[in-house]
Amino acid sequence: MADLFTWVPVNDGTGQVPFRQRKVRFGDGYSQVTTDGLNPIQRSWPLTFTGTGSVISAIAAFLEDHAAEPFEWKPPLRASVSLFLANGYSLRDLGGDVWSLSATFEEWHSP
Repeated sequence: MADLFTWVPVNDGTGQVPFRQRKVRFGDGYSQVTTDGLNPIQRSWPLTFTGTGSVISAIAAFLEDHAAEPFEWKPPLRASVSLFLANGYSLRDLGGDVWSLSATFEEWHSP
């Protein structure tokens, strides 16, 4: 069972929900569309977390521990958790032991 990411971002981000589609257009104006693959929807969420150095260090450690292992997270407007991966993060020192961490969570589909 995957670990649960429990920190709350300062923003809910702007979720991206692309559809992988295969399209074929014919000369007479007719076209066909179908989804591509077993999981044609892969949501992603750019998120920002702000807090003290110890809070941001804990988030960074969690993400580093899960660099190649998906974790559970409940995105906005979803009833349950899904699996996600972050492909890195960026840090910003806001001064006075206040830090900002930004990361994009990308949905992960497992077999």
